[in-house]
Amino acid sequence: MIFGMDTIKLALLPNQEQIALSLSKPYYLMSTKDRFLWIYRASRTLEQYAKGTRLLVIGSDGAVQRVIANAVRKQGGRVILLLDGVLQPWSHKSYLYLYAIMKRTLQRTSAYFNLNQYFPSDIGHTNLDEIYVMNEAVRNVLLSQKVLAPIKVVTLPRFINHAQKFSKLRQQPSNNCLYVTGAYKWHGDLAGHNNQQKDIADLQQFAKSYPNWRIKVRIHPRELDLNDYQIAKWPKNMTISLSDNDPIADMAWTNLLITARSTMAIEAEMVGLPVLIYHRNFAFPEQGSYLAENQSFYKTDNLKDVLSLLQTTNPVQSITSSVEEITNSLLKHYIDCC
Repeated sequence: MIFGMDTIKLALLPNQEQIALSLSKPYYLMSTKDRFLWIYRASRTLEQYAKGTRLLVIGSDGAVQRVIANAVRKQGGRVILLLDGVLQPWSHKSYLYLYAIMKRTLQRTSAYFNLNQYFPSDIGHTNLDEIYVMNEAVRNVLLSQKVLAPIKVVTLPRFINHAQKFSKLRQQPSNNCLYVTGAYKWHGDLAGHNNQQKDIADLQQFAKSYPNWRIKVRIHPRELDLNDYQIAKWPKNMTISLSDNDPIADMAWTNLLITARSTMAIEAEMVGLPVLIYHRNFAFPEQGSYLAENQSFYKTDNLKDVLSLLQTTNPVQSITSSVEEITNSLLKHYIDCC
């Protein structure tokens, strides 16, 4: 499933013809009313791709995926979520926690009537037959939210490929620092977006204070407006890396990785790169989250701590392939539902 800025293209099987559904603007920028109307009008086209599908594997369970997943399950098929990401626990603030509970209840009630594509939901709360996650912390977050589907912790296949590629590309960097952004604006999180801009302003000041350091800012693939970054004002030792640049090459270039929330922190940890969770502008990661609980991540609100991490190296993790496990599990689901 491929999402574009102004079209959504679908191809559930390699031999299926793709279909493009036009959008007046990127889906995430639509109003609630426009999203509702678009999903309503597109549902029949989306459901065509469920015909004959016995096993559907999705990477997210947003509104578009829910339309297809509901149709697959209606004809006796199964739906698997391969969750390639880090989840934050629900906030402990009473009003936010109550809102999350209400949203979960609404999602499950609407799912009973195959109408859940029209309502907001946290990931993993759709009607699913199984969920694969990247680590135990993500599993614990889903369990704490009372997700109904069975959850398996697996090593995602791309991690093995990336670790092998990293070892081939690894340089001997000196004073190189990589900051990885998140897609806050894409998700409608304007507060997070503003905090990220403050992070980048802090990095500019750091780069000016330490001209012998080279700072690279890697932009999230869903960050569409580079004008937000005012790159022309950056010092000469601070550069940008766009999403079409190889992320593994960026990791092989750097001494350490800085982020507030990015999943790339996990990949950096696997290959032995020091990771600094910078929380001067963002709140400290929620208690129970992987970023908060992982003791190998350095947490700071002062970028000067970067200097002390220059010579730091972490042990490379032993990465065991789960490809065979995932394949066998999917095959079992396929056989069971046929």
